Amino acid sequence: SRTLWLAVPWILLQEGMGNLAFGMMPLLYGSLALAFYFGRWLFEARNILFICLLGLFSGASQAWLTLTMAGLQDVAPDRGAVLAAALLQALLFPLLWLTAQKTYARFVIRHAQRVATT
Repeated sequence: SRTLWLAVPWILLQEGMGNLAFGMMPLLYGSLALAFYFGRWLFEARNILFICLLGLFSGASQAWLTLTMAGLQDVAPDRGAVLAAALLQALLFPLLWLTAQKTYARFVIRHAQRVATT
């Protein structure tokens, strides 16, 4: 429940800092959460293939939502910059996921084990 209470202000802050109409960030994170939920049904959540597919989905949905929302507001974004940001997100997503997983396994689980034994 703490994660939810931290995620909501984070999403709203990101939404407010952008110059597109309200709705892109909730749609982006909502679609990512649904993709994770339904993908977890097909793959194990720690499977690197699943994480890479989730990264590709994240990048593609970011590009699609940005171009769609900009089109609805008659704004002409730089398609090259949008696609470069989406590609960067798709490439960094698996790397950051693996880093977070290794950090969690190294520090958080060890700390929990030490606390449980004392």
